[in-house]
Amino acid sequence: MAPQREAKILVVDDELMIRMYARDILEEAGYTVREAATAAEALRIIADTGDVGAIVTDIDMPGAMDGLQLAKSIDASMPELAIVIMSGQVLPRRDQLPLKATFVAKPFLPDVLLMNVAQALVEG
Repeated sequence: MAPQREAKILVVDDELMIRMYARDILEEAGYTVREAATAAEALRIIADTGDVGAIVTDIDMPGAMDGLQLAKSIDASMPELAIVIMSGQVLPRRDQLPLKATFVAKPFLPDVLLMNVAQALVEG
C-alpha cells in the first residue's frame, strides 16, 4: 500500500468547497494533492508536471470538456493514470465510464472517496 500513498492525486472540480473537502480527505490519508477547477486546467497540470498518478474529477464542469470527456481523454492518452469520477447530478451508466474508472456519488463520506481512490490506483 505504501507506493500508492506516494501517488499524486489531481482533484478536478469547479466547486471550491468540494475540491477543498476532497483535498483534505486525501491529504489526511497521506496523499499529495493538486487541484484544478476545469478540465483544461487539469490537462495543463498533467502536461506540466508529468507526475500525477490519479485523477478525481467531477462530471459537470464549465468549459469545452466535462469530466467524462476528461476521463476518456486521459484513459486514451495516459492509461497508467487511475481515474475516479464523481457527481451529485449525473449517475452515468457503466458503459459511459472508462473501463478502469470508478464512480463516487456526491455527497460522499471520506471512507468512500479513499476506498475508490485506492481501488483505482490498484487497477490503474
